[in-house]
Amino acid sequence: MENQEKSITTSKCSAIHLGKIKCALTEMACYRQATIPENFLPLFSKALSSEPLDEVLAALECLGKRPRQQGEFALPDLGTILVEVRRVRAAKMGFSNPEMANVSFVGGK
Repeated sequence: MENQEKSITTSKCSAIHLGKIKCALTEMACYRQATIPENFLPLFSKALSSEPLDEVLAALECLGKRPRQQGEFALPDLGTILVEVRRVRAAKMGFSNPEMANVSFVGGK
């Protein structure tokens, strides 16, 4: 019974995190004046859900508020978003090189 309750709680947290990521992706897309493809939100939110939520939200906010470069697509690809997540993580950890923060966390996120 205890494992079932833990599973339900974990599912609720996962759903809440996915919802927050979807909202942040939508907001970023609006700021960048992007058209959102039908499969974008579920696909990208699932891919980003394995990263720490605070870092994902901060990265999406930064991307949304950053001016687009000449020829840059309005909607960033997943790789660009993940690079920004690493940059946020590096800054949070005090590293100047984002690659130094590209480390999997032992025991979870």
